[in-house]
Amino acid sequence: MKNKNLFQARTPGVRTLIYKGQLLPPFRLLQFDVYRKGDEAIFHEHQCYQIMLIRSGSFSFGFRDGGRMVLPPGHAGVIPPGVGHSWRLNDRGACSTLLLLFDPLLAEDFGDLALVFGGGSHSPFKAAVGIERTMRLFDLLEKECRFLQPASAAWVQSLLIGFLSWIGRDVLGKNRIHEETREGRIVRLALNFMENHYREPITLPQLARQASLGASRFSEIFRRQVGKSPVQHLNDLRLKRAEMLLRYSPLSVAEIAAYLGYRSETYFYRFFKKHGGRTPSALRKTE
Repeated sequence: MKNKNLFQARTPGVRTLIYKGQLLPPFRLLQFDVYRKGDEAIFHEHQCYQIMLIRSGSFSFGFRDGGRMVLPPGHAGVIPPGVGHSWRLNDRGACSTLLLLFDPLLAEDFGDLALVFGGGSHSPFKAAVGIERTMRLFDLLEKECRFLQPASAAWVQSLLIGFLSWIGRDVLGKNRIHEETREGRIVRLALNFMENHYREPITLPQLARQASLGASRFSEIFRRQVGKSPVQHLNDLRLKRAEMLLRYSPLSVAEIAAYLGYRSETYFYRFFKKHGGRTPSALRKTE
């Protein structure tokens, strides 16, 4: 349910501060809550990612399989889309939290961060953000919730992307990607390689050899982690770069084709129309 806080719906006495400015994609909801002893919620789920960051007190999630996640101050709990959960307070005192809801990240927009928040994992996890970072993030975002400033949407998005990156580094650095460490590492290296070499000829066998796998097995792993084939991801990456250059650069179509590594302008036209649904010239006419 978009932009609706299920926590607040089940505990109407909770003190809540909601960011009322524009939230840019992929974010849906940002709010701060102060819970009291006795607050709890029945099992429910979200169709997007949920992160709960704890500033003070202690918070715990419960899951349908009997599992439990306890969050002390400075820690964040991450619950993927569709995971049923309940929650309750552990302390007698108040618990101060930041709640963030957002859609799964796309690899072409967020690189290997999409391995952590791309929708491929179905297991909740917690990450250490640190007390100092937590306090600073609360201070900056709470001020923005109370007093919207110019360029607030971009400012808030930059802070939230940074927050996700802290968690992503904690996860990736500990090789805790999607329950299958080796597969996660294979895909992360492939994504990084494509990001750095998309202007060069890249083949599926080449990517598979780097992972010491056959092409079929590599494609299977990549699709399971990213949600699309390696070739589709590479085409999407090139298409996005081409669209950016066509919209914002003074380069001619021929120059853009050469810059992106296409062997001819004609081939670039065919590629762009096939994957983008229109010709490069048509895109420029609409801008």
